[in-house]
Amino acid sequence: MKIEEILAAMESIQYGFTNQDKKIFKDEDMVQNHYCLQTPEEILETKVGVCWDQVELERYYFDKAKIPARTFCLIAYNDSSCPTHTFLIYQYDNHYFWFEHSWSIFQGIHEYSSLMEALKDVKKRFIAVEIEAKGIEGNVILYEYDNPPKHASVEEFYHYIEKNPKIEIH
Repeated sequence: MKIEEILAAMESIQYGFTNQDKKIFKDEDMVQNHYCLQTPEEILETKVGVCWDQVELERYYFDKAKIPARTFCLIAYNDSSCPTHTFLIYQYDNHYFWFEHSWSIFQGIHEYSSLMEALKDVKKRFIAVEIEAKGIEGNVILYEYDNPPKHASVEEFYHYIEKNPKIEIH
């Protein structure tokens, strides 16, 4: 499977989430509706997932294609909410690529000359769109992570991510 085929395969997945009873939600009130992180097989069945779910399906496709990829999570800590975004970056021919499907305004493949350049750009966009544009205050932390627990709740997902390495971006 090539990168373009992975992007095409992701086209059937819509943004939203399911709970433990597999009820599908389009709103963002994940805690109240008992969010449950889906496996790649479940996402292919439900055809819906938030970035947390979609990155796991992307990871599945990249692993199948034997293309090394790394996954990251941005969390904006504040008192009222904690916006997040997970994403995948892969390297090819001395270039780094941000592979994005779930964040519709940035959907596609974005090329960079270094990993740090890619991470800085994603973080800058996250702050502009998810923090500043919405008038949210918060400290944005970037984590690198791999293989979160299947069927994790929102709280379990946060706890898992926070046990992983923080990446300092200057």
